[in-house]
Amino acid sequence: MRIYALLGGMWALMILGGGLAVMVLGPLDFGPGNEGLNSVVKAVAAVLMVALWVWVLVRMMKYILRR
Repeated sequence: MRIYALLGGMWALMILGGGLAVMVLGPLDFGPGNEGLNSVVKAVAAVLMVALWVWVLVRMMKYILRR
């Protein structure tokens, strides 16, 4: 039963991450002529979000499987 909680948490994080990327990062724009800055900011935000999601998943996995 614990594995289902882990899978549900993984799905929730994927949906939340996709929503954040589409709703926040997608429309982010620093004006004309700043395409490079736009790309760098979006890429850094995406990498940080992936790192945070991995950290959350590891913590969640340790908590669920330890019980």
